[in-house]
Amino acid sequence: MLFYPLRQETRIFLRLSSSTKHMYRFLVILLINILPINIKAGRTDLSEEKNPSFWNEQARLDIEYNLRRKENKRIAKNVIFFLGDGMGVPTITAGRIRKGQMLGQLGEDFITEMEQFSHLGLAKTYCTDHQTPDSAATATALLCGVKTSFGTIGIDGRASRGNCLSSHGTHVDSILKWAQELGHPVGIVATSRITHASPASAYAHSPDRKWEGYDSINFGEKEVAQGCVDIARQLVLQSPPIDILLGGGRRFFYPTQKPDVANSSLNGTRTDNISLIDDFWKGSRIDHGHHFTQARYALDDYVEFDNTIGQVKRILQDKGVLNDTLLVVTADHSNAFSFGADSARGSNLFGFSTLESLNVSTIDKMPVQIITYGNGPNFPAIRNKTYLDSIDLNDTEYRWPAAIPMVEATHAGEDVAVFAQGPWSHLFIGTMEQHTIAHKMAYAACWGAYKKRRGCK
Repeated sequence: MLFYPLRQETRIFLRLSSSTKHMYRFLVILLINILPINIKAGRTDLSEEKNPSFWNEQARLDIEYNLRRKENKRIAKNVIFFLGDGMGVPTITAGRIRKGQMLGQLGEDFITEMEQFSHLGLAKTYCTDHQTPDSAATATALLCGVKTSFGTIGIDGRASRGNCLSSHGTHVDSILKWAQELGHPVGIVATSRITHASPASAYAHSPDRKWEGYDSINFGEKEVAQGCVDIARQLVLQSPPIDILLGGGRRFFYPTQKPDVANSSLNGTRTDNISLIDDFWKGSRIDHGHHFTQARYALDDYVEFDNTIGQVKRILQDKGVLNDTLLVVTADHSNAFSFGADSARGSNLFGFSTLESLNVSTIDKMPVQIITYGNGPNFPAIRNKTYLDSIDLNDTEYRWPAAIPMVEATHAGEDVAVFAQGPWSHLFIGTMEQHTIAHKMAYAACWGAYKKRRGCK
């Protein structure tokens, strides 16, 4: 078992089988989301950029690297899937700058861990009934290999959201189940609730993502009578059991009369008087910050997510199994987050436009913030000096301005990036349908429908 620190409240375990038959074979789903060319990434001196030879040399090295790159067609003994909830391309770019600046560099030319992966593509995120999807439908596509309806988990598009009876006979298995069928240990590490739509799609089947526990409001006697099981209970009844589980959401496993083990002032939410398990670890999400236009929260979570990717790679390298491990990084969807005010190189993302001629709005003559949201809770009805004086950019809970007022910022519908490294990572290039990612991972590892494909032993 491998152990390493991620952050104070979260620990990740990668369980490696001790058997000879399946030595170092495992699947880990991390839901927290290599260009090794010899350039000076993260520089603080821009003078050399004024010389064309700098750019020409960078391009030459890039081409040389790509010409030397060879396809890895080994059977993937291990698969690690990183899902950054809400980690759209704007978040990746802003996160790159944020991470570089946290290390004392300009940031724009910094290279993150995921950007060092050998192959890159784009995934279309729409679901069967919505142009802009939610985490339930997209996670089902990513982990089960089929697109489905908005708000549903682990079922196909024939079921209707919130309708238990319509979901019978529509269950689809996930890549986690495909790996278990061949005897491989599997794990899920989430910085959200373990019953949240994204991790739940790895093990549960539910016509409504809100059916996380038996609470008599979202899920109760009616649904049980119709043959449905709440998500938390499905997790406990999972057979074979999932080897490693780390995530939040204890309240869905405790009855209302049982105090939480970490905070006795809080009780569980189950109204069926059943206590399912004892303990889980708690964390956070990129997506959570974006929903409340808390960009600092979201981008700092991105940095932690990227650091985790680097730590996992180093562990695999130390164990000598990196070349046998398929690593895939992607997002389920994007968010209504953007940045783009005219600013000088190295500008603080959390600040205002810094170029003198472009640092104020031509409409209201007020300073322009670099980060904005298309919609969300912080809609400035009046932009004046009083409003500006109320802004504290050092406040970690500060909410960036939104163009359209809403209780929460929405998801965005653009394609998301897919980074891959390891066996068969060359399958993850170009623009792809999101559901094909599960199939490509299974193909690489000889799991599920691909266990007897040519080349599998």
